[in-house]
Amino acid sequence: MKNIFIAILLAGFCSLSAQDFKAYQFYDKKGKEVKTERLIKELAEYDIVFFGENHNSSINHWLQLKVTEGLFQKKNGHIILGAEMFERDNQAQLNQYLEGKFDAKTLKDSARLWNNYATDYKPLVDFAKAKKLNFIATNIPRKYASHTAKEGLESLNALSEKEKTYIAQLPIKVTLDTPGYQEMKAMMGDHAEGTKVMNFYFCTGNKRCYHG
Repeated sequence: MKNIFIAILLAGFCSLSAQDFKAYQFYDKKGKEVKTERLIKELAEYDIVFFGENHNSSINHWLQLKVTEGLFQKKNGHIILGAEMFERDNQAQLNQYLEGKFDAKTLKDSARLWNNYATDYKPLVDFAKAKKLNFIATNIPRKYASHTAKEGLESLNALSEKEKTYIAQLPIKVTLDTPGYQEMKAMMGDHAEGTKVMNFYFCTGNKRCYHG
């Protein structure tokens, strides 16, 4: 059975009734309403589901949880979770929490958690803990992202073999002609010139780079 990776993306099964998602209404490309049951059924056909979010939107995080509950039920528990909120070098601490070896305070003290972790991300992590699911820390450690912004992608070649396990496999290719980078360049105006700005582009391209 295929696994689903929900990027990052309360214990108990959810019912797949439309009432569970009443804070949202989904539509297809033709503007037709999509019922919750259909949404979960279609998502369950994919190996990987990326869930875009506004980091500070609690309702986004609520929806992530509800979708995860629905997919867990539909896939008989065969799912793996992941989130960019966790950096790769904090995987061990996250695992310790999931395995019950760390309590919530120890995890907070030992990992670089975002300010809204307790309210917005912890319910999803606790769901994984309760259901004994794998939860992958998908983000590059911020020190390497910062290093890229200052020194460029080639500077990552000097990392140790251990450090390289925390980033995408080198060489990392960033396609700068994609719409997102062009929009970023337009917003920066006259400042969008020079090596430092290019390194900033590379940093954003390298920011979420799970390897392993």
